[in-house]
Amino acid sequence: MKTRWIGILFVVIVVAGIIAWKLHSQPLAAAQTAQAGSSATPQVILVANLREANDKSDNCSTIIHMVHVAGKHGIAIRELSPGSPSPLIKRYHVLTIPTLLVLHRGRVVSRYEGESQSTVQKIRTRLAKLEEAQS
Repeated sequence: MKTRWIGILFVVIVVAGIIAWKLHSQPLAAAQTAQAGSSATPQVILVANLREANDKSDNCSTIIHMVHVAGKHGIAIRELSPGSPSPLIKRYHVLTIPTLLVLHRGRVVSRYEGESQSTVQKIRTRLAKLEEAQS
């Protein structure tokens, strides 16, 4: 009988610990999610291996460079690495690297995945339109 109570007490302590941990981590995740794309102006989220930025032979570096230039022109940019614990990666179902998302009020209005030449051209065109609208 005593062993049974010890087991029940152990389970209650573990459950209480998990609940406390979840409640503690939720405000941070909610704040990060709310911060992404909640404004009226479009925001760009880039999920890429940012270490590839200097590899000139790779289209991923071209995409990273274009996003950096757009950021200098006033576009709201958020860069995430693939292993990031950000809830945005899960929320927007990012499975391919690189992925570029254009958000408006938190909703995806444009999505570009991969680094093919046609994808790079589409990203270039979309970022140019965003920069133009920003002016």
